[in-house]
Amino acid sequence: MANFDYSKEKIQDIFMIDVKSFYASCECVIRGLDPLTTRLVVLSHAENTSRGGLVLAASPAAKKDFGVTNVMRGRDLPISKSFNKELLIAEARKETLPIYDEELKFYRVPPRMRYYVKENMKINKIFKDYTAPIDMHPYSIDETILDVTASLNYFYPGNELSRYQKRDLLAREIQLTIYKKLGFYVTVGIGDNVILAKLAMDNEAKHNRTMRAQWTYSDVESKVWSIKPLTEFWSIGSRMAKRFESMGILSIKDLANYDFHILNNKFGIVGMEYYHHANGIDRTIVRNRYLPKSNSLSNNQVLPKDYNAKEFMLILKEQVSQTISRVRKRGAKAATIHLYVGYAMSENERGFSRQLKMAPTNSTSAVIKAAESLFNKFYNGHSKIRHIGVSFGKFTYTDELQLDLFSDPSKQIKDEKLDKAVDEIRLKYGFTSIFKAASLSDYGTSLDRANSVGGHAGGTDGMEVVEKNK
Repeated sequence: MANFDYSKEKIQDIFMIDVKSFYASCECVIRGLDPLTTRLVVLSHAENTSRGGLVLAASPAAKKDFGVTNVMRGRDLPISKSFNKELLIAEARKETLPIYDEELKFYRVPPRMRYYVKENMKINKIFKDYTAPIDMHPYSIDETILDVTASLNYFYPGNELSRYQKRDLLAREIQLTIYKKLGFYVTVGIGDNVILAKLAMDNEAKHNRTMRAQWTYSDVESKVWSIKPLTEFWSIGSRMAKRFESMGILSIKDLANYDFHILNNKFGIVGMEYYHHANGIDRTIVRNRYLPKSNSLSNNQVLPKDYNAKEFMLILKEQVSQTISRVRKRGAKAATIHLYVGYAMSENERGFSRQLKMAPTNSTSAVIKAAESLFNKFYNGHSKIRHIGVSFGKFTYTDELQLDLFSDPSKQIKDEKLDKAVDEIRLKYGFTSIFKAASLSDYGTSLDRANSVGGHAGGTDGMEVVEKNK
Protein backbone atom coordinates (compact mmCIF):
# COMPACT_ATOMS: atom_id res chain seq x y z
CA MET A 1 0.00 0.00 0.00
CA ALA A 2 1.30 3.46 -0.93
CA ASN A 3 2.63 5.62 1.90
CA PHE A 4 1.85 8.93 0.16
CA ASP A 5 -1.19 10.48 -1.43
CA TYR A 6 0.21 10.93 -4.95
CA SER A 7 -2.79 13.00 -6.02
CA LYS A 8 -1.34 15.81 -3.92
CA GLU A 9 2.12 15.60 -5.50
CA LYS A 10 3.14 17.96 -8.29
CA ILE A 11 3.34 16.21 -11.67
CA GLN A 12 6.19 17.37 -13.87
CA ASP A 13 7.29 16.22 -17.30
CA ILE A 14 10.91 15.22 -16.73
CA PHE A 15 13.31 13.59 -19.21
CA MET A 16 16.57 12.04 -18.02
CA ILE A 17 18.66 11.63 -21.17
CA ASP A 18 21.82 9.54 -21.44
CA VAL A 19 24.05 9.22 -24.50
CA LYS A 20 24.74 5.52 -24.86
CA SER A 21 28.42 4.77 -24.10
CA PHE A 22 29.25 8.41 -24.83
CA TYR A 23 33.06 8.37 -25.19
CA ALA A 24 32.96 5.16 -27.22
CA SER A 25 30.11 6.51 -29.36
CA CYS A 26 32.11 9.68 -30.10
CA GLU A 27 35.00 7.57 -31.34
CA CYS A 28 32.70 5.44 -33.48
CA VAL A 29 30.89 8.41 -35.02
CA ILE A 30 34.06 10.25 -36.02
CA ARG A 31 35.26 7.07 -37.76
CA GLY A 32 31.95 6.49 -39.54
CA LEU A 33 31.22 3.35 -37.48
CA ASP A 34 27.95 2.21 -35.91
CA PRO A 35 28.14 2.92 -32.13
CA LEU A 36 25.89 -0.07 -31.34
CA THR A 37 27.58 -2.79 -33.39
CA THR A 38 31.26 -1.73 -33.35
CA ARG A 39 33.56 -3.37 -30.82
CA LEU A 40 35.47 -0.43 -29.36
CA VAL A 41 36.93 0.69 -26.06
CA VAL A 42 38.40 4.03 -25.03
CA LEU A 43 41.56 3.07 -23.20
CA SER A 44 43.80 5.39 -21.20
CA HIS A 45 47.46 4.65 -21.86
CA ALA A 46 50.01 4.77 -19.06
CA GLU A 47 53.39 5.94 -20.37
CA ASN A 48 52.64 4.49 -23.83
CA THR A 49 52.69 0.90 -22.54
CA SER A 50 51.00 -1.64 -24.75
CA ARG A 51 48.85 -3.33 -22.10
CA GLY A 52 48.54 -0.57 -19.49
CA GLY A 53 45.78 1.89 -18.72
CA LEU A 54 42.09 1.58 -17.85
CA VAL A 55 38.94 1.22 -19.94
CA LEU A 56 37.17 4.60 -19.72
CA ALA A 57 34.26 3.54 -21.94
CA ALA A 58 33.18 0.49 -23.90
CA SER A 59 30.71 0.21 -26.75
CA PRO A 60 27.63 -2.01 -26.27
CA ALA A 61 29.11 -4.60 -28.67
CA ALA A 62 32.40 -4.72 -26.73
CA LYS A 63 30.46 -5.28 -23.50
CA LYS A 64 28.24 -7.96 -25.02
CA ASP A 65 30.82 -9.87 -27.07
CA PHE A 66 33.85 -9.64 -24.77
CA GLY A 67 32.39 -8.87 -21.35
CA VAL A 68 34.28 -5.59 -21.16
CA THR A 69 33.42 -3.29 -18.27
CA ASN A 70 34.42 0.27 -17.49
CA VAL A 71 37.63 0.59 -15.42
CA MET A 72 38.74 -2.87 -16.58
CA ARG A 73 42.51 -2.84 -16.97
CA GLY A 74 44.03 -2.87 -20.43
CA ARG A 75 45.98 -6.05 -19.70
CA ASP A 76 42.69 -7.92 -19.14
CA LEU A 77 41.21 -7.06 -22.55
CA PRO A 78 40.99 -9.79 -25.22
CA ILE A 79 43.80 -9.62 -27.74
CA SER A 80 44.94 -11.65 -30.74
CA LYS A 81 48.56 -12.84 -31.05
CA SER A 82 49.12 -10.82 -34.21
CA PHE A 83 47.85 -7.59 -32.65
CA ASN A 84 49.85 -8.17 -29.48
CA LYS A 85 52.95 -8.46 -31.65
CA GLU A 86 52.10 -5.17 -33.38
CA LEU A 87 51.74 -3.46 -30.00
CA LEU A 88 55.07 -4.73 -28.71
CA ILE A 89 56.90 -3.66 -31.88
CA ALA A 90 55.38 -0.15 -31.73
CA GLU A 91 56.21 0.12 -28.06
CA ALA A 92 59.84 -0.94 -28.61
CA ARG A 93 60.21 1.62 -31.40
CA LYS A 94 58.40 4.27 -29.32
CA GLU A 95 55.90 4.69 -32.14
CA THR A 96 52.20 5.49 -31.93
CA LEU A 97 50.39 2.37 -30.78
CA PRO A 98 48.06 0.66 -33.29
CA ILE A 99 44.36 0.77 -32.43
CA TYR A 100 42.67 -1.97 -34.48
CA ASP A 101 42.87 -5.70 -33.86
CA GLU A 102 41.94 -7.06 -37.28
CA GLU A 103 41.50 -10.64 -36.10
CA LEU A 104 39.04 -9.77 -33.32
CA LYS A 105 37.51 -6.77 -35.14
CA PHE A 106 38.22 -4.77 -31.99
CA TYR A 107 39.27 -1.12 -31.61
CA ARG A 108 41.36 0.21 -28.69
CA VAL A 109 41.54 3.99 -28.94
CA PRO A 110 43.07 6.64 -26.65
CA PRO A 111 40.78 9.29 -25.10
CA ARG A 112 40.22 12.72 -26.64
CA MET A 113 38.44 14.61 -23.89
CA ARG A 114 38.36 17.97 -25.67
CA TYR A 115 36.50 16.35 -28.58
CA TYR A 116 34.00 14.75 -26.18
CA VAL A 117 33.33 18.10 -24.51
CA LYS A 118 32.62 19.70 -27.90
CA GLU A 119 30.20 16.92 -28.85
CA ASN A 120 28.46 17.30 -25.49
CA MET A 121 27.98 21.00 -26.19
CA LYS A 122 26.37 20.16 -29.55
CA ILE A 123 23.94 17.81 -27.83
CA ASN A 124 23.02 20.40 -25.21
CA LYS A 125 22.42 22.92 -27.99
CA ILE A 126 19.81 20.54 -29.46
CA PHE A 127 18.14 20.22 -26.06
CA LYS A 128 17.60 23.99 -26.05
CA ASP A 129 15.27 23.55 -29.02
CA TYR A 130 12.91 21.61 -26.76
CA THR A 131 13.02 23.47 -23.45
CA ALA A 132 14.36 26.69 -21.93
CA PRO A 133 18.01 26.69 -20.75
CA ILE A 134 16.79 27.34 -17.20
CA ASP A 135 14.89 24.03 -17.35
CA MET A 136 18.01 22.05 -18.29
CA HIS A 137 20.50 20.54 -15.88
CA PRO A 138 23.64 18.81 -17.21
CA TYR A 139 23.95 15.96 -14.71
CA SER A 140 27.25 14.75 -16.19
CA ILE A 141 29.05 14.90 -19.53
CA ASP A 142 26.71 12.20 -20.91
CA GLU A 143 23.52 12.74 -18.88
CA THR A 144 21.15 15.71 -18.87
CA ILE A 145 17.88 16.41 -17.08
CA LEU A 146 15.22 18.24 -19.08
CA ASP A 147 12.03 19.67 -17.61
CA VAL A 148 9.65 19.93 -20.58
CA THR A 149 6.55 20.73 -18.50
CA ALA A 150 6.27 24.23 -19.98
CA SER A 151 6.96 23.18 -23.59
CA LEU A 152 5.20 19.81 -23.95
CA ASN A 153 1.89 21.27 -25.18
CA TYR A 154 3.73 23.61 -27.55
CA PHE A 155 4.96 20.60 -29.52
CA TYR A 156 1.77 18.56 -29.10
CA PRO A 157 -1.21 20.91 -28.52
CA GLY A 158 -4.80 19.78 -28.10
CA ASN A 159 -6.47 17.04 -26.14
CA GLU A 160 -6.37 14.24 -28.72
CA LEU A 161 -3.29 12.74 -27.08
CA SER A 162 -2.80 11.94 -23.42
CA ARG A 163 0.01 13.48 -21.40
CA TYR A 164 1.66 10.05 -21.39
CA GLN A 165 1.55 9.85 -25.20
CA LYS A 166 2.82 13.39 -25.68
CA ARG A 167 5.83 12.71 -23.47
CA ASP A 168 6.75 9.58 -25.38
CA LEU A 169 6.41 11.29 -28.77
CA LEU A 170 8.58 14.25 -27.70
CA ALA A 171 11.22 11.94 -26.27
CA ARG A 172 11.24 10.00 -29.54
CA GLU A 173 11.61 13.22 -31.53
CA ILE A 174 14.63 14.23 -29.43
CA GLN A 175 16.18 10.80 -29.98
CA LEU A 176 15.73 11.02 -33.76
CA THR A 177 17.02 14.61 -33.95
CA ILE A 178 20.22 13.76 -32.09
CA TYR A 179 20.77 10.66 -34.20
CA LYS A 180 20.18 12.44 -37.51
CA LYS A 181 22.33 15.46 -36.67
CA LEU A 182 25.13 13.88 -34.64
CA GLY A 183 24.87 10.09 -35.04
CA PHE A 184 24.40 9.32 -31.33
CA TYR A 185 21.88 6.96 -29.77
CA VAL A 186 20.34 8.32 -26.58
CA THR A 187 18.33 6.64 -23.84
CA VAL A 188 15.43 8.57 -22.29
CA GLY A 189 13.84 7.99 -18.92
CA ILE A 190 10.51 9.82 -18.55
CA GLY A 191 8.93 10.51 -15.20
CA ASP A 192 6.53 12.56 -13.10
CA ASN A 193 9.59 13.87 -11.25
CA VAL A 194 13.38 13.66 -11.40
CA ILE A 195 13.83 10.46 -9.39
CA LEU A 196 11.21 8.57 -11.39
CA ALA A 197 12.81 9.69 -14.67
CA LYS A 198 16.25 8.61 -13.42
CA LEU A 199 15.01 5.22 -12.25
CA ALA A 200 13.10 4.70 -15.51
CA MET A 201 16.24 5.35 -17.50
CA ASP A 202 18.59 3.20 -15.41
CA ASN A 203 16.28 0.26 -14.83
CA GLU A 204 14.11 -0.02 -17.94
CA ALA A 205 14.92 2.34 -20.82
CA LYS A 206 18.48 1.02 -21.18
CA HIS A 207 17.05 -2.45 -21.79
CA ASN A 208 14.18 -1.49 -24.12
CA ARG A 209 14.38 -1.69 -27.90
CA THR A 210 13.07 1.89 -28.15
CA MET A 211 15.58 3.08 -25.51
CA ARG A 212 12.68 4.86 -23.78
CA ALA A 213 10.70 4.13 -20.62
CA GLN A 214 8.14 6.10 -18.64
CA TRP A 215 7.47 5.78 -14.90
CA THR A 216 4.67 7.61 -13.13
CA TYR A 217 3.40 7.73 -9.56
CA SER A 218 1.09 4.84 -10.39
CA ASP A 219 4.17 2.69 -11.15
CA VAL A 220 5.88 3.12 -7.78
CA GLU A 221 4.66 -0.09 -6.18
CA SER A 222 4.99 -2.25 -9.30
CA LYS A 223 8.28 -0.87 -10.67
CA VAL A 224 10.21 1.14 -8.07
CA TRP A 225 9.63 -1.37 -5.29
CA SER A 226 10.68 -4.26 -7.53
CA ILE A 227 14.20 -2.91 -8.22
CA LYS A 228 16.75 -5.55 -7.18
CA PRO A 229 19.32 -5.67 -5.69
CA LEU A 230 19.49 -2.55 -3.50
CA THR A 231 22.60 -1.35 -5.35
CA GLU A 232 20.57 -1.03 -8.57
CA PHE A 233 18.70 1.86 -6.96
CA TRP A 234 20.14 5.30 -7.64
CA SER A 235 22.65 6.47 -4.96
CA ILE A 236 22.72 3.21 -2.99
CA GLY A 237 26.27 1.87 -3.09
CA SER A 238 27.58 -1.40 -1.69
CA ARG A 239 28.46 0.08 1.71
CA MET A 240 25.03 1.66 2.18
CA ALA A 241 23.37 -1.56 1.01
CA LYS A 242 25.21 -3.48 3.73
CA ARG A 243 24.07 -0.97 6.35
CA PHE A 244 20.48 -1.31 5.18
CA GLU A 245 20.72 -5.10 5.18
CA SER A 246 21.99 -5.05 8.77
CA MET A 247 18.75 -3.22 9.63
CA GLY A 248 16.61 -5.83 7.91
CA ILE A 249 16.07 -3.72 4.78
CA LEU A 250 16.56 -6.22 1.96
CA SER A 251 14.59 -4.56 -0.84
CA ILE A 252 13.38 -1.16 -2.01
CA LYS A 253 9.92 -2.15 -0.81
CA ASP A 254 11.37 -2.73 2.66
CA LEU A 255 13.03 0.69 2.54
CA ALA A 256 9.82 2.41 1.38
CA ASN A 257 7.85 0.89 4.26
CA TYR A 258 10.50 1.26 6.96
CA ASP A 259 9.94 3.51 9.99
CA PHE A 260 11.14 6.88 8.71
CA HIS A 261 11.78 8.07 12.27
CA ILE A 262 14.47 5.41 12.62
CA LEU A 263 15.94 6.30 9.21
CA ASN A 264 16.05 9.96 10.21
CA ASN A 265 17.69 9.24 13.56
CA LYS A 266 20.29 6.94 12.01
CA PHE A 267 21.14 8.78 8.78
CA GLY A 268 19.71 12.28 9.23
CA ILE A 269 18.39 14.09 6.18
CA VAL A 270 19.97 11.48 3.90
CA GLY A 271 17.83 8.79 5.52
CA MET A 272 14.70 10.80 4.82
CA GLU A 273 15.82 11.29 1.22
CA TYR A 274 16.19 7.52 0.78
CA TYR A 275 12.74 6.99 2.28
CA HIS A 276 11.11 9.51 -0.05
CA HIS A 277 12.94 8.25 -3.15
CA ALA A 278 11.96 4.66 -2.38
CA ASN A 279 8.37 5.90 -2.39
CA GLY A 280 8.88 7.71 -5.72
CA ILE A 281 8.82 11.17 -4.11
CA ASP A 282 11.17 13.90 -5.36
CA ARG A 283 10.07 17.51 -5.15
CA THR A 284 13.13 18.91 -6.91
CA ILE A 285 12.44 21.72 -9.38
CA VAL A 286 15.11 21.75 -12.10
CA ARG A 287 15.15 25.53 -12.52
CA ASN A 288 15.73 26.07 -8.78
CA ARG A 289 19.50 25.93 -8.80
CA TYR A 290 21.27 24.62 -5.71
CA LEU A 291 23.81 27.04 -4.25
CA PRO A 292 26.23 25.37 -1.82
CA LYS A 293 26.84 27.13 1.49
CA SER A 294 30.55 26.48 1.17
CA ASN A 295 32.70 25.37 -1.71
CA SER A 296 36.14 24.07 -2.48
CA LEU A 297 38.46 23.30 -5.36
CA SER A 298 40.37 20.06 -5.65
CA ASN A 299 42.84 18.29 -7.89
CA ASN A 300 43.49 14.53 -7.76
CA GLN A 301 45.99 12.43 -9.65
CA VAL A 302 46.93 8.78 -9.92
CA LEU A 303 50.66 8.89 -10.61
CA PRO A 304 52.11 7.02 -13.62
CA LYS A 305 54.51 5.07 -11.36
CA ASP A 306 55.46 4.63 -7.72
CA TYR A 307 57.32 7.66 -6.33
CA ASN A 308 59.67 7.94 -3.39
CA ALA A 309 59.48 10.97 -1.07
CA LYS A 310 62.15 12.98 -2.89
CA GLU A 311 60.55 12.46 -6.30
CA PHE A 312 57.10 13.14 -4.88
CA MET A 313 57.98 16.62 -3.62
CA LEU A 314 58.02 17.92 -7.21
CA ILE A 315 54.55 16.41 -7.82
CA LEU A 316 53.30 17.99 -4.61
CA LYS A 317 54.53 21.45 -5.62
CA GLU A 318 53.08 21.11 -9.12
CA GLN A 319 49.69 19.98 -7.86
CA VAL A 320 49.44 22.68 -5.20
CA SER A 321 50.53 25.39 -7.65
CA GLN A 322 47.98 24.34 -10.27
CA THR A 323 45.12 24.15 -7.78
CA ILE A 324 45.79 27.46 -6.01
CA SER A 325 45.93 29.18 -9.42
CA ARG A 326 42.30 28.11 -9.92
CA VAL A 327 41.46 29.63 -6.52
CA ARG A 328 43.01 32.93 -7.64
CA LYS A 329 41.07 32.73 -10.89
CA ARG A 330 37.88 32.80 -8.81
CA GLY A 331 39.09 35.90 -7.04
CA ALA A 332 39.19 33.94 -3.79
CA LYS A 333 41.49 33.14 -0.89
CA ALA A 334 41.48 29.78 0.90
CA ALA A 335 41.53 29.25 4.66
CA THR A 336 42.04 25.46 4.58
CA ILE A 337 44.25 23.06 2.65
CA HIS A 338 43.57 19.34 2.54
CA LEU A 339 46.20 16.83 1.42
CA TYR A 340 45.62 13.19 0.53
CA VAL A 341 48.59 10.92 -0.13
CA GLY A 342 47.90 7.35 -1.22
CA TYR A 343 50.61 4.75 -0.96
CA ALA A 344 51.36 2.16 -3.64
CA MET A 345 49.43 -1.13 -3.65
CA SER A 346 52.62 -2.98 -2.64
CA GLU A 347 52.71 -1.10 0.67
CA ASN A 348 51.09 -2.34 3.88
CA GLU A 349 49.61 1.10 4.67
CA ARG A 350 47.00 3.00 2.65
CA GLY A 351 48.33 6.54 3.13
CA PHE A 352 46.93 9.54 4.94
CA SER A 353 44.42 12.36 4.57
CA ARG A 354 44.91 15.53 6.62
CA GLN A 355 43.73 19.13 6.70
CA LEU A 356 45.35 22.34 7.89
CA LYS A 357 43.83 25.72 8.70
CA MET A 358 45.60 28.80 7.32
CA ALA A 359 45.24 32.56 7.31
CA PRO A 360 43.18 33.22 4.11
CA THR A 361 45.64 33.18 1.21
CA ASN A 362 46.07 32.41 -2.48
CA SER A 363 49.85 32.74 -2.46
CA THR A 364 51.61 29.87 -4.21
CA SER A 365 54.63 29.98 -1.91
CA ALA A 366 52.45 30.06 1.22
CA VAL A 367 50.31 27.06 0.28
CA ILE A 368 53.31 25.04 -0.91
CA LYS A 369 54.85 25.63 2.51
CA ALA A 370 51.62 24.45 4.17
CA ALA A 371 51.42 21.35 1.96
CA GLU A 372 55.04 20.45 2.68
CA SER A 373 54.34 20.83 6.40
CA LEU A 374 51.42 18.39 6.18
CA PHE A 375 53.44 15.90 4.17
CA ASN A 376 56.49 16.00 6.45
CA LYS A 377 54.31 15.61 9.55
CA PHE A 378 52.22 12.63 8.45
CA TYR A 379 54.32 10.75 5.86
CA ASN A 380 55.64 7.50 7.34
CA GLY A 381 59.10 8.10 5.88
CA HIS A 382 59.47 5.03 3.69
CA SER A 383 56.39 4.07 1.63
CA LYS A 384 56.20 4.50 -2.13
CA ILE A 385 53.48 6.92 -3.27
CA ARG A 386 50.99 6.46 -6.12
CA HIS A 387 48.14 8.91 -5.49
CA ILE A 388 47.87 12.58 -4.56
CA GLY A 389 44.88 14.80 -3.86
CA VAL A 390 44.97 18.50 -2.97
CA SER A 391 41.98 20.67 -2.14
CA PHE A 392 41.40 24.19 -0.85
CA GLY A 393 38.30 25.35 0.99
CA LYS A 394 36.60 27.98 3.16
CA PHE A 395 36.92 30.70 0.54
CA THR A 396 36.78 34.42 1.17
CA TYR A 397 36.56 36.96 -1.61
CA THR A 398 38.73 40.04 -1.18
CA ASP A 399 41.47 41.89 -3.04
CA GLU A 400 43.26 42.85 0.17
CA LEU A 401 46.62 41.25 0.91
CA GLN A 402 46.74 39.92 4.46
CA LEU A 403 50.38 40.08 5.51
CA ASP A 404 51.93 37.35 7.65
CA LEU A 405 53.63 39.07 10.59
CA PHE A 406 56.26 36.32 10.73
CA SER A 407 57.42 36.77 7.12
CA ASP A 408 59.13 39.56 5.21
CA PRO A 409 56.35 41.95 3.98
CA SER A 410 58.29 42.98 0.87
CA LYS A 411 58.72 39.31 -0.13
CA GLN A 412 54.98 38.65 0.33
CA ILE A 413 54.12 41.61 -1.91
CA LYS A 414 56.68 40.45 -4.47
CA ASP A 415 55.26 36.88 -4.41
CA GLU A 416 51.73 38.22 -5.01
CA LYS A 417 52.88 40.22 -8.03
CA LEU A 418 54.74 37.19 -9.38
CA ASP A 419 51.65 34.95 -9.02
CA LYS A 420 49.51 37.51 -10.88
CA ALA A 421 52.08 37.84 -13.67
CA VAL A 422 52.30 34.06 -14.15
CA ASP A 423 48.49 33.78 -14.16
CA GLU A 424 48.17 36.48 -16.82
CA ILE A 425 50.78 34.85 -19.06
CA ARG A 426 49.10 31.43 -18.79
CA LEU A 427 45.66 32.89 -19.38
CA LYS A 428 46.85 34.50 -22.60
CA TYR A 429 49.27 31.89 -23.93
CA GLY A 430 48.31 28.65 -22.16
CA PHE A 431 49.58 26.76 -19.14
CA THR A 432 52.72 25.45 -20.83
CA SER A 433 53.90 28.94 -21.81
CA ILE A 434 55.64 29.33 -18.45
CA PHE A 435 56.67 26.67 -15.96
CA LYS A 436 59.46 25.70 -13.59
CA ALA A 437 62.41 23.90 -15.19
CA ALA A 438 62.01 21.07 -12.67
CA SER A 439 58.81 20.04 -14.47
CA LEU A 440 60.97 18.90 -17.40
CA SER A 441 62.48 16.17 -15.23
CA ASP A 442 61.42 12.53 -15.49
CA TYR A 443 59.34 12.94 -12.34
CA GLY A 444 57.24 15.93 -13.38
CA THR A 445 53.68 15.43 -14.64
CA SER A 446 52.28 18.97 -14.93
CA LEU A 447 53.19 19.39 -18.61
CA ASP A 448 51.50 16.13 -19.59
CA ARG A 449 48.44 16.99 -17.47
CA ALA A 450 48.26 20.46 -19.01
CA ASN A 451 47.47 18.76 -22.31
CA SER A 452 44.59 16.81 -20.81
CA VAL A 453 40.94 17.33 -19.90
CA GLY A 454 39.61 15.55 -16.83
CA GLY A 455 42.98 13.84 -16.40
CA HIS A 456 42.94 12.26 -19.89
CA ALA A 457 44.29 13.22 -23.29
CA GLY A 458 42.34 16.14 -24.63
CA GLY A 459 44.39 19.14 -25.70
CA THR A 460 46.63 21.90 -24.38
CA ASP A 461 45.76 23.23 -20.96
CA GLY A 462 42.86 20.93 -20.36
CA MET A 463 42.08 22.28 -16.90
CA GLU A 464 41.59 25.79 -18.23
CA VAL A 465 39.19 24.51 -20.90
CA VAL A 466 37.02 22.80 -18.30
CA GLU A 467 36.95 25.92 -16.14
CA LYS A 468 35.86 28.14 -19.05
CA ASN A 469 33.00 25.84 -20.05
CA LYS A 470 31.43 25.43 -16.61
